[in-house]
Amino acid sequence: MNIDKYKQGEDYVDESGCHWDNAEDLIQCHILGFCGCGQPEENLIYVMEGLAHIGKNYDEGSVFEDWWQDGIKLFGNKRAMYFFFYWADKEELTEHGGSVPGWLTMKGKELLSDLVEICSRLDKDQ
Repeated sequence: MNIDKYKQGEDYVDESGCHWDNAEDLIQCHILGFCGCGQPEENLIYVMEGLAHIGKNYDEGSVFEDWWQDGIKLFGNKRAMYFFFYWADKEELTEHGGSVPGWLTMKGKELLSDLVEICSRLDKDQ
C-alpha cells in the first residue's frame, strides 16, 4: 500500500511522530483530517466510492450523461455530489482542470488504491 511509508513495526507513524494503530485510523484521522468517532469505516467506503466515481470519468471513458446520473445516485443528490467534488479538489485529490470534478491526481489515485485494499478487508471482517 502507498501508506506503508508510514509503517513502523505494527504501528503507523506520521510526520509529527504520532502513532496510529492501523491503516484505517491513519487515513481517517491523519490523511483525511477527520475524527475517528461514529462509523469511520463507512466514511472510508464513501470516500473510496466517490474517488472511484471521479476516476471513471476519465479512466474508463464512460458516457458523460450516464456517469453524471450514476454520480447523483451515488451521492444522493446533485448538491452532495458537488460538495464531494469541491472537497476532493480542496484536498488535492483531484486536479480542477476547467471544472470540478476534474480528474484524480497522483495523491487521489494513491489514496483510492489504499482505500480499495482497506475496504476489501473491512468487508471480509463484517
